[in-house]
Amino acid sequence: MSAPERLPWTRQEFERKLRAKGERYHIHHPFQVRMNSGHCTPGQVRGWIRNRFYYQLSIPLKDAAILSNCPDRAVRREWIKRIVDHDGTLDHFRTRDQQERALEILQFKLDVLWAMLDAMQIAYPFAGDERAA
Repeated sequence: MSAPERLPWTRQEFERKLRAKGERYHIHHPFQVRMNSGHCTPGQVRGWIRNRFYYQLSIPLKDAAILSNCPDRAVRREWIKRIVDHDGTLDHFRTRDQQERALEILQFKLDVLWAMLDAMQIAYPFAGDERAA
């Protein structure tokens, strides 16, 4: 007996679940807030720019390198989904599984960005921050 089909969330429910991830979005990280409000030094901003540029540049290169060097067809088929997830398709998020996958991808991206900003805050402590002493 197969598992019962899981119905996709309604558009409103899916949007609510996506928006619930918003509190973890990188724009709310203390480093990002300070930078956006003009409280970072030019060196801190340059560090953020270098970090962000390298991060964005590396994603597709890394995924392409993994695909091009992977001899396992099944792994390549699974890994290529990362590129599709990044670039999208015309018919995204029509099933519950696709919707849940979108939330997982978003959560992973938010966690990575948050961790990067944590590292930036450690590398470039702010005056008054107990770690700056």
